[in-house]
Amino acid sequence: MNDSLSRRSFLATTAASAASGIFADNPSIPVGLELYSVRDDLKKDLMGTVRAVAKMGYQDVEFFSPYLQWTPDYAHQVRTTLDDAGIKCWSTHNDSQAFSGDKLQHAIELNKIIGSRFVVMAHPGNPKTLDDFQRIAEVLNSATEKLNPRDSPPAITTISSSSRPSRAGVPSR
Repeated sequence: MNDSLSRRSFLATTAASAASGIFADNPSIPVGLELYSVRDDLKKDLMGTVRAVAKMGYQDVEFFSPYLQWTPDYAHQVRTTLDDAGIKCWSTHNDSQAFSGDKLQHAIELNKIIGSRFVVMAHPGNPKTLDDFQRIAEVLNSATEKLNPRDSPPAITTISSSSRPSRAGVPSR
């Protein structure tokens, strides 16, 4: 197991760690890291990278789309590593394909195992019209119904934050 990071990953995480000092006086604001920023290290040694990120002082992490390739057993191993390192995963970063059919059910299962409360739609594709955005809203609304059955308290939420329509219905960036 390798708990070291590449130079590039080290620089990226060090810059974010320096910014974390701003929040040191307010422990109610956890400092997290989207693990996409250390994706190369994550591919080589996921568990070691999670431990290294925790040692840097991060309190939260966000896994990205490749987590959907995990089995439930592997997700349990990841959860054990998170717990042992004293770090939490509050959200996962997903492409729009993760919000349909069997992929959504698998995402729900894995997110519950690792303790994630938010299933984030990181990028909705390339919407160009108001109708495109309405279809995205329909996908998210449908996913929300599956993620949060009416008879249970909210456990997982869908969010899309990468694009938004302008007042004229034309997307702005």
